[in-house]
This record gives sequence, structure tokens and C-alpha cells, in this order.
Amino acid sequence: MKQKELKFIERIEEIKALARLQKHVVSKAQVEELFLDFAKDPEHMEHVYSFLREQRIGIDEAVDTDEFLSKEEKSYLEFYMEELSLLEKVSDGVKHAIILSALAKDQDAKNKLIELFLPQVVDIAKLYTGQGVYLEDLIGEGNIALITAVEMINCVEDSSEVEPLLVKMIMNAMEEAINQEEAELKEEKAAAKLVEKVSEHVKELSELINRNITIEELTREGKFTAKEIKKAIFFSGGEIEHLDCETIENEGL
Repeated sequence: MKQKELKFIERIEEIKALARLQKHVVSKAQVEELFLDFAKDPEHMEHVYSFLREQRIGIDEAVDTDEFLSKEEKSYLEFYMEELSLLEKVSDGVKHAIILSALAKDQDAKNKLIELFLPQVVDIAKLYTGQGVYLEDLIGEGNIALITAVEMINCVEDSSEVEPLLVKMIMNAMEEAINQEEAELKEEKAAAKLVEKVSEHVKELSELINRNITIEELTREGKFTAKEIKKAIFFSGGEIEHLDCETIENEGL
């Protein structure tokens, strides 16, 4: 990879990290400053702004995340927000007092702190919609991370660091869920491609000898490793046309 391309990727990661610190909003001036070396290339800058749109990162003002929700997600969110509306609202002063009590290891205050941040979990989750994980699952991951984070607030040195810690751990949990979903989808696509290749090759061999192929013959033929054949059989549900899959245990795969 060329040095300029590496530098561009680094800048993308920097703008993403900056947005996380600023509630998914960056200024146009910040973008222009970070990508000063690429400003003369319209194609590069289009990639930047396209990335920001895809990541729900606003320029100078927050993105209206509701427009990215599906009908089902809006329906779920309406019901869920009705439940959250029953929770007690508190002033900023009371919120700060709760944080201080939670830092003093008061369990009731910790529980109250979790309640206070549940609506914020929803706001954060809406920033990550459309990336392969349903809103309901994002909120679930965020809530678990919130509970875990509240138990870790004693590691901060000042009460002002509590909210950034909670937000960071909530966002990390959602991003991890998205990354895991992407990895699983990538593996499924690769597996489906392997099944397709093995099936096509087995069909060709079967037509040549006018009968089904045994796993031993397919392995000996050498086009696929034993591991690939076993994987293809597994992801096909144990049935590949023209291949005798029942002999898999006997043939040591």
C-alpha cells in the first residue's frame, strides 16, 4: 500500500475517533484541517464525506438518526421509549450527586445511574443502525456495557470522567457487535462460495465417471484439502449432490 493511501486511512481513523469524543459531530473546519493534504483531490474528499454519512457523523450539527430506522425499528423504539418514560427525570445537580454517591460505592446510586443513562444508550444505538445489527440488539449490547461500566467507575480520578467512560464503553460494545456480525457474514459468504466450488467440481467428476463420488476420491483428487471438504459438507447441511457424504467419519476427515 502506498504511503499516501496509508496516510489517508490514518486520517479516516482520526476523524472517527474525534467524532466519538464529540457525540458523533465534527466541524467542517476539523475535517478540512485533518485532510489538508488531500483537499486538492475531489475524489478523496468525496470518500471522506461519504464515510462520515455512512457512519452517521454529522458536519457542524448532529445527524437526524431517525431517518435511518426501519419501520420495525421505529415500532420497537416507540414501545421501548414508552417504558423509559416511566423512569424518574432528575436535574443536572441531582445527577451529579448520584455520580458522586456511585463513586463512593453506594449501590443504590449505581442502580440509579444505570437508569439515568438508559435513554443515552438509545441515542448512541441510533448512530449505529444500518450496519448489520438490529437496533434492539444494539440497545441490548449497550445496556449490558452500561451495567459493566458503572461497576468500573471507581477507576476514574474525577467525577467529570464518569460520563465519558460510560459512553465510551457503550460505543465500544456496539462497535464490537457490528464487527462480529461483519466477520460472521464474511465467513458465511466464504463458506457458501466454497460449497459452490466443491459442488461444481463434484458434479464434473461425477459426470465423467457416471456415478457418485466418494470423499476419499475427492480428497485424493487434490483440488481441495480435507479440511475444505469437511467444511463444505458441514455448511451444505451434510448434502452435496453426487458426493457420498455419509462416509465422512470412516474416511478420517
